[in-house]
Amino acid sequence: EQRKRYSTVVMADVSQYLVNHLVTFCLGEEDGVHTVEDASRKLAVMDSQGRIWAQEMLLRVSPDHVTLLDPISKEELELYPLGAIVRCDAVLPPGRSRSLLLLVCQEP
Repeated sequence: EQRKRYSTVVMADVSQYLVNHLVTFCLGEEDGVHTVEDASRKLAVMDSQGRIWAQEMLLRVSPDHVTLLDPISKEELELYPLGAIVRCDAVLPPGRSRSLLLLVCQEP
């Protein structure tokens, strides 16, 4: 059964990765975040205050969307159309051993 599911994903031109989701910010006044750099700084401050925890998710990349899913139930938690993604960066913040994937999306 597991091989069948894997082959279905591979054949469908979809990539899937197990990730640890940390936070979602809205750029603008609501979260006080205006740039990716602001988001990185805010994340570092929140982390130093113990206000960040990782939530394990599946990151699924398909030809049309990037989707975050619950790894067990496969429930869709967040969905971003590829056309809405305006920036994608992998950064290694100071003092961290793992890189962060930052997706910047703009609603149409």
